[in-house]
Amino acid sequence: MSSAFSLEQKHSQKTTQNEGPKRAADIVSNESGLSSALARSEPSKEPAALSTGPSQDKIVNLEGRCRSYIYIPVTLPKADEVWERVVTAFRCMDSADFNEVEDEGDEKSYDCYSLKYLYDKFVLARTRLVRLEEDGEQIYIELRKLEGDGFAFTDDFQRHLETQLEDITKPDGRPEPQSRHEREYLDLADEASEEILSKWFTDLRPTSSGNTLVYNKIETYNAMSSLGWNISSPENFEVLKEHGETIIGCSLNILNATSHLPTAYFAALTLNEFAKKKQFDADWGHIKIMSGAIVNWSDETGGEFAKMQVSRSREVVRLLSNTLLEVGPNLSFEGKARAEGNIVAMLEKLEELSHSEDYAGFIDVKATAQALSM
Repeated sequence: MSSAFSLEQKHSQKTTQNEGPKRAADIVSNESGLSSALARSEPSKEPAALSTGPSQDKIVNLEGRCRSYIYIPVTLPKADEVWERVVTAFRCMDSADFNEVEDEGDEKSYDCYSLKYLYDKFVLARTRLVRLEEDGEQIYIELRKLEGDGFAFTDDFQRHLETQLEDITKPDGRPEPQSRHEREYLDLADEASEEILSKWFTDLRPTSSGNTLVYNKIETYNAMSSLGWNISSPENFEVLKEHGETIIGCSLNILNATSHLPTAYFAALTLNEFAKKKQFDADWGHIKIMSGAIVNWSDETGGEFAKMQVSRSREVVRLLSNTLLEVGPNLSFEGKARAEGNIVAMLEKLEELSHSEDYAGFIDVKATAQALSM
């Protein structure tokens, strides 16, 4: 097990805080809306709900439109048919997670929260079916951005849904998504990048608070997301692999500690990148943490994440499962016993998920078990 990984597991030890160079902080910071997202707050204003719609569908009937929301009229008359198409569109959206709002008894909610990851950013959105008082029985798909990056919302999230649902929606003069601009990578081969790396490695470590170690959630997210994005550049990976032991150790610790899904996603993305490039020398302690994270982020109804708007992550499950497939065959038998309980629980959960349409094509239970010699 790496020294960096072992050190940060000992909560009795103290880590000295280093604010890092200001210039590096300016370079890597982003406007993600993270502080609000961590609070999990609802928007303060939304159209008043007059009543539910016809008894056969229970769609919310709104008094009017909210200017900041997008309303997409559909051609299908039945709510169940519309919602089936919406969910299907979410299932094929890349780099995204979603939770349907739980139905109340036999009543369908037609309501969904989702996270879309783009470059080093994310957007938290809500999608539901509504009717507007002014338009009678016309069904609309209501899209609203709750937190995060506006460009990710309009140019990626909205674009995907509009494209997938083009055959059942009507043009009505609503703002159209713009062409997506490709985001550039940082040049980590430049000498000035040492300041950026120093800032990242500071923010990816917890600091001492009494007898425990705690993370600055905002700074940790900013560093983890920027690292997770920039490591996908082949040129940057050549620089970052020299710090592989530190990055892998920090990513595992964060994955084990965070309850903020975008942070966990970028940690899993980073680990998977090292695994794909054959630069992840894993041990059974690492396997234990990743197996536990797969179980934690695959259950939308229980555990510490249950009250979150998006409480499960197909993306974390996919990325970590792929990481296990890459590193598993290279593991020695020594130390396996300490991870077997977590591995068994993970494989049972993956088997359960394999029967869900939401996870179709995301996991290979048999191959994962074989990779881990189970």
